[in-house]
Amino acid sequence: MLELLGTAASRTARVLWTLEELGRDYRHTSIDHRRGENRDAGFLSLSPTGQIPVLKDGDTIVRQSLAINLHLAFDSAPNDLLPADATMRAAALEWSLWAATEMEPHSFFRLTEKAKPEDEQDRAGLMRADVAIRKALDCLENSLGDGDYIVGGRFTIADLNAVGPIEYLQRTAYPLEAWPRIRAWLARCQERPAYKRVLAMKAAA
Repeated sequence: MLELLGTAASRTARVLWTLEELGRDYRHTSIDHRRGENRDAGFLSLSPTGQIPVLKDGDTIVRQSLAINLHLAFDSAPNDLLPADATMRAAALEWSLWAATEMEPHSFFRLTEKAKPEDEQDRAGLMRADVAIRKALDCLENSLGDGDYIVGGRFTIADLNAVGPIEYLQRTAYPLEAWPRIRAWLARCQERPAYKRVLAMKAAA
């Protein structure tokens, strides 16, 4: 059986969402970085940097939430998260990497800075992040067009991987009014039953 290690109150949540969407049997072992559990010697043997999440798939150890999600999508194929069409599948991979490289570094920076007292925030850094965030949001808004989802008109691994970085913006009350398609897309993704199950896990973590 698959074992996922990491607290739901972290990027582990996006892997839990993938597992729930795929309907895979798995065991979730909470490793809470807030309590220093990720510095335990046993866990460090799986993740030398102490980063969560970690997936144990038999003898295969996979780290990094994006890598785990893509591993699961390919390992579980055929499935609804991974398009069968080669062109659509390539697009799903492209948008997954877009989320990790074009959006998440900037939205996560904003999240961490906004958690600080206002007089300790990196104002210049926040301004630079805002420029990058707006550019990335414009890109996604234009790509969505009249479609419900990012690739092929249906929910795929691309949507799942893109939601997390944009939720960081929600958590800092970032004004998304200028991107109505993204707002509608995000609400649509967050209404999925698998997402709601993971939301309950996060609330309990």
